[in-house]
Amino acid sequence: MASRRNHNSSERRLPPTSNSFVFPGADVRIFMKYKGKAITALVSSHVLVCASPVWKKFLFPPWVSPSTPANTPKQIDCTEDDGVALLTILNIIHLRHKDVPARLESDTLLQVAVLCDQYDCVSIAKHWIDIWMKETEVNLISKHSVPPQMLFACLVFGLESSFEALATKLVLELRTDEEGNWRSKSGWRIPVPETMPDGIMENICRIRIETIDALLSVPYSAVARFKRTKTVLCQMSHISSDDSLCDAMTLGSITRGLDVADVEYQTKAIDVHMSVEEVAAAIDDIHIYHVEPSAALPLVDHSICHPRNFQDGIAKVLRIMESPVEDRHRMHMRLQNNKM
Repeated sequence: MASRRNHNSSERRLPPTSNSFVFPGADVRIFMKYKGKAITALVSSHVLVCASPVWKKFLFPPWVSPSTPANTPKQIDCTEDDGVALLTILNIIHLRHKDVPARLESDTLLQVAVLCDQYDCVSIAKHWIDIWMKETEVNLISKHSVPPQMLFACLVFGLESSFEALATKLVLELRTDEEGNWRSKSGWRIPVPETMPDGIMENICRIRIETIDALLSVPYSAVARFKRTKTVLCQMSHISSDDSLCDAMTLGSITRGLDVADVEYQTKAIDVHMSVEEVAAAIDDIHIYHVEPSAALPLVDHSICHPRNFQDGIAKVLRIMESPVEDRHRMHMRLQNNKM
């Protein structure tokens, strides 16, 4: 205990650098980079120890005897960490709440999540998560895009419902280009950071392809029905002489509609660059024409011969679409919640 008191005594306090990086009770140097500049932050060991078990091990390694005298001020090298995110965390744990931004850019919010995960200190962000995530929550229920990296933030902050909503939103909205890059609804390239929940982007990619394939099979199966037989399929053939016209109008409507939608018959799902939502909308827009009723033949109703649209088939595909979220993701988020 004597060495602890000596270590924290006023004689051993470190000299100040910049007010923004000097905290009360400072007895530890943190080397960091802030907006490209090398900074030495002066922080309190007691605060770090209370905030993070990882920092506690850095400062007081369990394999070092507590009675061992500290000859030099303790130091932690955080130069690999994002400086803006690190300063945000330092302000929170040192109770400088007035210096904690109420809004964080998505890249900074991701880095805060990275550090909360890295230093096992998510509990310190408990009262800020709802504030920081407000914009994301609004965008999740609107037509605005949400960057994929927010998945990791949701995972770390234990936001299970937001994680589920965003993962599903990405399945529905992400497009691709010919080089295999992800694109937003507006066409902007979306870089996928390395820091992502395990397996989530692979699941999103797989389910996107599978869902597009299922959507395409709705009109493709209608075309295949005609391709498989030379028999007239019109249900009015027994009382109408325009049965061939009925079949031709239906088949022509579908195949031409697919051409216009840029998903020609037998196109492979992996070759479709549109999003799931765009494919569903394009197929939904296909208008299937049929022979109009004639006053001379009131019993002939060609509207029942073939499907009038593909709305039911599209709705079913989207309704049973698999979730990209796995049980391991849900379990991790529940464990994160238990820390707060």
